[in-house]
Amino acid sequence: MSWLQVVALGLLQGLTEFIPVSSTGHLALFPALIGQESPSLFFDVAVHLGTLVAAIVFYAKDVGRALKGLGRMVKGLLSGEGRRVFREDQWARLAGLLAIAILPTVAIALALDDFTESMVTMPMLAASCMLITGTMLIVTDRIERRREAGVGSQQSDSTLGQAAGIGIGQGIAILPGISRSGACIITGILLGLEREFAVRFAFLLMIPTVLGAACYQAIDVVREGIDPAALTDALAAAAVAMVSGLAAIWITVKVVQRRWLWVFGVYCLVIGIFSLVFLSVRG
Repeated sequence: MSWLQVVALGLLQGLTEFIPVSSTGHLALFPALIGQESPSLFFDVAVHLGTLVAAIVFYAKDVGRALKGLGRMVKGLLSGEGRRVFREDQWARLAGLLAIAILPTVAIALALDDFTESMVTMPMLAASCMLITGTMLIVTDRIERRREAGVGSQQSDSTLGQAAGIGIGQGIAILPGISRSGACIITGILLGLEREFAVRFAFLLMIPTVLGAACYQAIDVVREGIDPAALTDALAAAAVAMVSGLAAIWITVKVVQRRWLWVFGVYCLVIGIFSLVFLSVRG
């Protein structure tokens, strides 16, 4: 793999992991469109870990407070005061919401585990799912625009049901072309979350999700073995993914604040249509 390809794939992962246009969709389509084989599992895990670091750095204060809140939540559950802690401690509440959101995601991921690897190498599926992502982003943008600014559930009053719904949305995003961040943001807004909190929750939820997926995939990486020659490429791409991921988080937050979610939707539709036409013509 050339250095240009390494940088391009790292940049692609970093930007599309947080900008709601589907990182898996782009990583499935990009090699197919330029006639290159899909990157190895180790490379894929490495660039995802790069974006994981970006999210932790960007939301460092929130992560620290949520971890402390998790400790208080566990202590409350053990002492029989879990409900009170969840109700009165907003950071324990956030930790609980994230924990609940993870459960349906894990269930869906395990149910589709046998098909995951094959789906990533199906560019036509990725292109089709990009159309779904684009359509849902535009529809959600139209619905959200009808609300008054600041209206919606915040960290202090979001419910376990909303968290579970977002977790289901994230689980569906195992399909290449369905944006993980987009699915979480869309589901959150449609379930009544205030738009800026929906974005923050989506990116915080990404941290345990990617960490868990990386640990799970590490077993297969060890089985396959790591090519020393590919190690430098993977680490370089991960570094690029981290830096571009930080920029992507900032961009997405600003775009959502300005209610421009539809822009990402239009992009997904254009890429999806172009890819379907190109792949069909090329055969």
